[in-house]
Amino acid sequence: MIGRSIILRFEGRWLKPVSFTADGTVRVIGRDAACEVVLPDLSVSRRHAELRDRDGG
Repeated sequence: MIGRSIILRFEGRWLKPVSFTADGTVRVIGRDAACEVVLPDLSVSRRHAELRDRDGG
């Protein structure tokens, strides 16, 4: 199912919700500026997690 909208919401006053379309692209969350979702917190690794779109949701 391509084209679903994904919204990530984070606790914390300095983080705004992030939204994107599930289009098969791997999205990376982490501290590194090259990440799709940047979390500026030292407790988060540079490439902390990946979001992958899977068949069937």
